[in-house]
Amino acid sequence: MTSPTIPNMLIPSHASTKYWDRICVVVQQSCFRLLKNQEVQATCFRKSVTISDKAQIASYKVAELIALKQKPHDIAESLILPACLEIVKIMFGNEAQRDVLKIPVSDDTIKRRIIDMLGFIENAVTAKLSTKNFALQIDESTDISGKAQLIGFIRFVDDTEIKNQFLFCKELIGHATGEDIFNSVSSYLEEWKLSWENCAGICTDGAPAMRGSIKGFCSRVKAINSNIVSTHCFLHRESLISKSLPSNLKSVLEQVVHMTGTICNNKKRVYCLKLRTELNFSSQTLLKDIKP
Repeated sequence: MTSPTIPNMLIPSHASTKYWDRICVVVQQSCFRLLKNQEVQATCFRKSVTISDKAQIASYKVAELIALKQKPHDIAESLILPACLEIVKIMFGNEAQRDVLKIPVSDDTIKRRIIDMLGFIENAVTAKLSTKNFALQIDESTDISGKAQLIGFIRFVDDTEIKNQFLFCKELIGHATGEDIFNSVSSYLEEWKLSWENCAGICTDGAPAMRGSIKGFCSRVKAINSNIVSTHCFLHRESLISKSLPSNLKSVLEQVVHMTGTICNNKKRVYCLKLRTELNFSSQTLLKDIKP
């Protein structure tokens, strides 16, 4: 029986009685109560959805900070969240503390967040590179478990700005030969629909697997695109030179390294050095300007 038929049934039997007005008031109050409950439920639902969205954003922000600082994933659950709970409880009260508890920061969650952000970065970078030239820096290293890891960085021009981006880190399956490195990089480029034809340059170390004249990684790439310019990383060259320096030059290099480390390990010294450099530059510029 629908609600519109209720008044029609009540009118004949109660229209002439003193209870009709009271029945109308009761029905009206019930309708208002139902509407109010719906509004309260809708408000609570919107609030819960808003808190959930903010909690997800906060979770990604925490994961980003952990990745940037290169800290273990469980630090969010063991240190960051407890610290935030104490701060929020003191500053804003128990209700705000309950909202902070809704932020997902478990070890596995932080790991998934970092992987998601890596996917977002890859999508953004490769979308810009679909029709642009780029340069690659490739290096192979061994981690603490003895597995070979291939790391790639990319440089490209975005509008009028030169950008350097981390591209990938992949485990090498095989013996880390030039062919293995080439297949690994090629499969990654094909996955993101990037072509060797748009590659303008490659920078590697001097290992035979990288720069071998026949089976090296650079030789295999040049067989596809002969216009690619391959360079030997100057940091690797400096490292090789430092191992064969004469004793008098080596002592000077050691002193420079020691002084640099002493300055860089103290923020106050770094600030003073920057300030002094800026003052010297300003004074030299001023002297040039006042010269007749």
